[in-house]
Formats: sequence, C-alpha cells, structure tokens
Amino acid sequence: MGVEVAVVVALAALVWHSTHPDGVDVRVASALYARPESTVRSAFAAVTVLGEPAVAVTLAVAVAVWVWSRTRNVVAAAFCPVAVAAAAVCESFTKTLVARARPATAVLAHATGRSFPSGHATAATALGLATGLLAAVLVAERWRRAAGVGLGAYVGVVCLSRLVLGVHYLTDVVAGVAMAGAVVLALTGFLPGSFQVGVRFRTGSEPRLGSTPRKAGP
Repeated sequence: MGVEVAVVVALAALVWHSTHPDGVDVRVASALYARPESTVRSAFAAVTVLGEPAVAVTLAVAVAVWVWSRTRNVVAAAFCPVAVAAAAVCESFTKTLVARARPATAVLAHATGRSFPSGHATAATALGLATGLLAAVLVAERWRRAAGVGLGAYVGVVCLSRLVLGVHYLTDVVAGVAMAGAVVLALTGFLPGSFQVGVRFRTGSEPRLGSTPRKAGP
C-alpha cells in the first residue's frame, strides 16, 4: 500500500495546479488520441461507460450479492461496494485539492471538471481489484486465472479509453489506479480471516471473524 500512496503523492506534487502537461503526458496523448468520428473512438466511447462511477457501484453491489450468496458474511459482502465508494471519495477530494485542468481535447468528449486523478480509472481499478481478491477465494481454482485475466482486461481497457478519448492525461490514469489500489489494500484488513489467507497468498490461518466462505466447486 505504501508504494501506491507514494505514487499518488508524487504525481499530485508534479501536476499541482499545473497549467501545462509534462512531456510524457504530451507524447502519450498524441500517440493514443483518436480523432472524432473514427471507429476506434466510437468503440472506446462505448467501453468507457463501464468505468462510470455509477456503473462501477452497480456492479459492486452485484458482486456483493454474489459474495453474500456464497458466504453469508456481511463484512465480505460489503467489501467490494465499500472499496469502490471509498476510492471515489478519495478521488473526489484529490481532484478538488490538486485542481488540474483537463486536456483541451476533453471538450470534444463533453468531459468537464478536474482531471487528476481519473475517476473512471479509480472506479474500475477498485472494482476489479476488490472483485479479484474475493474471487481468489470463492471461485473454483480452474476458473481463477480466467477471472483474473478478465478483470485485468476490464481495468486496462477502461483506463486506455480515457487516453484514447483525450479526456485525461497518463498521469491522471496512473494516479487513479494507484489510489484505488491503496484504498482496496487498506480495506483488506477488515476481511474475514479466511479471505486474509487468499489475499496474502499463504495458508494455515484461522478465520478471525464471521463465517468461513463456502468452498468453491470441484
């Protein structure tokens, strides 16, 4: 978690009330930006909706229902929605504090508000990481790799879409991913002990609270 916090703080200091993006942001934006009415832009405009905070919260609630059906544990079920909501609060506060303007190209996508960090990147990462940590315990072993790849692809495509659409700089997206990672990892300490085993990739611990999750199917 310390690394993620350090990344957010360092990037925030770099862009604090900045009026001009740094060289890396400019080069990445130039390389990835898709022109209006292009097929690539239309595809990513559809994909980026999956990172909308409201969509992420809705999906997090669906994850909560799934976890509850498997564990009957309130803490485990609440983990994903709480992680997404907490990450959104941190993102909103940081946007107000840093007050970075969006790229000029954001106007074409009708994106308004501050730029740092990316709300979509934050929400998608919080959802993907929190779901992945739960799936590492609840999903049958033969499906875990596929689940991890799918969740990683979801996060990656949403983050990429913010650059392709020209509504965020690379540093905005990286900060959003790091912030979400820090929030989710900070909250793992509240998970039941049996989930702690999965999160820390070790065995032999007894659950600390709540019920033990049901074993995944064969």
